[in-house]
Amino acid sequence: MNEQFKKAAVFCMIGLASMGLDAPSDVAEPSICGCRAPLASTAVLREVTGKVFVSQTEGMRPAQVDASVSLPAKLLTGPSSTTTLKIGDTCTLSVPEKRLVRIEDEEGFWCVRAEAARPAGPLQAAPQSPVPISVLGILAGSKVMISIARKDERVSR
Repeated sequence: MNEQFKKAAVFCMIGLASMGLDAPSDVAEPSICGCRAPLASTAVLREVTGKVFVSQTEGMRPAQVDASVSLPAKLLTGPSSTTTLKIGDTCTLSVPEKRLVRIEDEEGFWCVRAEAARPAGPLQAAPQSPVPISVLGILAGSKVMISIARKDERVSR
């Protein structure tokens, strides 16, 4: 075997070996229920500063001060934005910037969970996965091996 063929075979082996690696996990652990309120409670936004959005049936809408929030709901605060949410008499939550708050029914109570909001659109980083890189390595190595094996089969000389 010549030297180029050996290099191509090594690239293919590296690609095959990397396919067994796990991609880094981007899944956040579920947060604990930070606040519980009875299901009969109503939710109201007491303060809104900056870009704050609240869920509705058609998606998200800009939040307004003293607006009621239909439960279950999601609340999203943008950069340099905050809000204060009051649910019934038992739960008042100050939400800092870049947070996603989920209000869900859990065991007969409204459960409030907050997590860091992920960037959206073109600013969001693509998931890191070794699989596409390994596939490209296999393809490149295969192409090199095929071209080496067929180097004498030219159309014109």
